[in-house]
Amino acid sequence: MNLDRLKSTARDHLPEFLKFGTVGGVGTLINLAIFYGLVDVAGLHANFGAVVAFAVAVTNNYVLNHLWTFRRQTASTPLNLRTYLRFVAVSLVGLAVNLVVLNVVMAAFHPRLAVIAQAWGILAGLVFNYLSSKWLVFGRKRAPSADRPDS
Repeated sequence: MNLDRLKSTARDHLPEFLKFGTVGGVGTLINLAIFYGLVDVAGLHANFGAVVAFAVAVTNNYVLNHLWTFRRQTASTPLNLRTYLRFVAVSLVGLAVNLVVLNVVMAAFHPRLAVIAQAWGILAGLVFNYLSSKWLVFGRKRAPSADRPDS
């Protein structure tokens, strides 16, 4: 791949990646708030808190990514159970990455607040989740970019 093509590819995907990051940021705040409440405040097990936080955040992220981030690819497709389940399946692998990192950080570093370990787990799953969402969940149908401007 030559440098000009790499720059063009990065420029073409940057707005979408920034939207994905924004949605992920909102999902992360939802995830961390629920996790903090269940684990650090209520004293429940970190894995339980991570799973509940994930379930709420993944639903939020599916809706926002479908309606906003990948709008060009999903413009002709309404929110639907099939795509949602595909998004959840892909996200479950991201959750596995999250749980591995969460537990490694908890065991190795014993953070004062478990939410710190959870934040590292979320970060670890970011790359996997973006690439999987782009290519496996929302990338099946594409409208030409000239037909639908980003906004």
